[in-house]
Amino acid sequence: METLTDDLERRAWDLIQEVEERGGAVAAIESGFVQEQIAESAYAWEVDVASGERTVVGVNKYRTDGGASVPIMRLNEDAIRRQIARVVAYRERQGRERVADVLGRVERVARGSDNLLPVMKDALLAGATLGEICGRLRGVWGEYRLGG
Repeated sequence: METLTDDLERRAWDLIQEVEERGGAVAAIESGFVQEQIAESAYAWEVDVASGERTVVGVNKYRTDGGASVPIMRLNEDAIRRQIARVVAYRERQGRERVADVLGRVERVARGSDNLLPVMKDALLAGATLGEICGRLRGVWGEYRLGG
């Protein structure tokens, strides 16, 4: 057990050192190094599962013949309508002008270097939704795409 722990510690330290040599965590992410390491690790895991080297109960060992019957969840249309009505009522109660103003502040701060948390908190307290805030951030920074 001690040997396994020592090996894990050594490999983790080697990886940390490599990230540092690449200029730190942000530089390693921006260069694609971190994503590459994750992809390689995931691939090695899948190869081990496919070969039987790694056991995953229910996937490559101890599977049931015919599979388990899983009931299909039916959407409750009435609950969906009620939730939509709650969101519409919520937005009607908000001061949309105030929300628009604070969302503009979120966008301006995102374009700069100030701390976003206070203005994001203001936006939430004004009644902005998380989706609206994230939409403004995506408008400034774009949306992350692996390998892009």
